[in-house]
Amino acid sequence: MSKPSLNLEMIGVPLGAILTFNDNESITCVVTKLSPPEVVYEGENRSLYETTCIVIGTSFYNGSSYYWRFGDETLYDRRRRFEAYHRSE
Repeated sequence: MSKPSLNLEMIGVPLGAILTFNDNESITCVVTKLSPPEVVYEGENRSLYETTCIVIGTSFYNGSSYYWRFGDETLYDRRRRFEAYHRSE
């Protein structure tokens, strides 16, 4: 069974947060919508998925959360941590 779409609010990422691309810290975007995630990248509002496609140079991939960080943690790791916390409650 696949996971639901990424919801930045559920993993503690606020509107206006700066996300940093894992492979190049000079590539950033700003969160403008939490679910489904949208960001401003290079002056344009886009989905996080579209932004990731542009940055990695492909038209398809699986999972934006692997490519972006909020602070020192990838969105993927952050999601796993929040899901584990909520399962243990």
